[in-house]
Amino acid sequence: MNELRADTISNSWTIISSDRQKRPNNFSLKKDHKSFTSCAFCEGNESHTPPENYAVRPNFSSANGPGWNIRVVPNKYPAVKIGSIVNKESGNEFFKAIPAVGNHEVIIDSPFHSIRWEHQSISHLSTILTVIQNRLSDQEKRNVDTFALVFKNEGEYAGASLEHPHMQCISLPVVPPVIERELLRARRYYHLKKRCIICDMIGFEKQNVSRMVCENPSYSVFCPYASRFAYELCIVPKTHNYSFLNTQPNDIINLADILVTVLNALNSILTHFHYNVIFKTVPLMLFEKTLLMHETGDAYHWHITIAPRISPLQGTDWGTGVYVNAQSPENSAKVLRKYIEKTTQ
Repeated sequence: MNELRADTISNSWTIISSDRQKRPNNFSLKKDHKSFTSCAFCEGNESHTPPENYAVRPNFSSANGPGWNIRVVPNKYPAVKIGSIVNKESGNEFFKAIPAVGNHEVIIDSPFHSIRWEHQSISHLSTILTVIQNRLSDQEKRNVDTFALVFKNEGEYAGASLEHPHMQCISLPVVPPVIERELLRARRYYHLKKRCIICDMIGFEKQNVSRMVCENPSYSVFCPYASRFAYELCIVPKTHNYSFLNTQPNDIINLADILVTVLNALNSILTHFHYNVIFKTVPLMLFEKTLLMHETGDAYHWHITIAPRISPLQGTDWGTGVYVNAQSPENSAKVLRKYIEKTTQ
């Protein structure tokens, strides 16, 4: 039986329709075997990017030259630009606009062109995660932006324009509606039950088991009840924590470990798949500006979404905001669980 399911966190809807797997398909995704002659993100091509904002250089090599493990540079084609926030809206009741003020950075994962997260060492991925904390912290110190998002587009069908693995950190002068809905829903639940909605949800998932994928001492991983995509995953800290910035070093290592575990499983099952990784966290500057620090800190729980992009979006997705998922999260979790159990024995 097909189902229309509501997401616990955002209250968005997804149609779970296993019958859709039976559709004929005359198209196939292009393979990722691209040749390249020059990549701006590879070591030795540092002059092809804007001057770096931050870098991990274990041997203290000179900035903007070789000898780095991770680099952070301004996005050469930014969606937003650094500037002073202007509170005045332009336009009228039909057409409103404010300046696209913010900061847009690229975090280059490593000097090597083809090493994706699932192939990184736990140590190096831990360092990448620490750099993400550094960039979010830097955004807060600017104290001019309202919201910051860290995300990874891995592969063309996930939105990447460059093959070299990298992430992006973008800050905006507004709180996106998706985040506003999540915060509002979390606060309403907290007002009603005096508990965190995500803490309660993960407790239920662990009791129910059918959508659980794996866990370690710091994190639980499951396929969301209203998954928009086949094999979509949610990674949640076991201990309540509203901000990724508060994540401690040992928990960073455990996060790197579980990311490598689940991404390796997805890569083996889906064969060099394209995917998005989204960090959902509430920066402290949002609390300070809205005077909701205590309330939202108790109500919200940071988490990571991994969304495999194995099929393009359809008219239903775009036209209604209701995604159609051809594979139930219960089945996705079962396949992933079986693979991880087999490979970790």
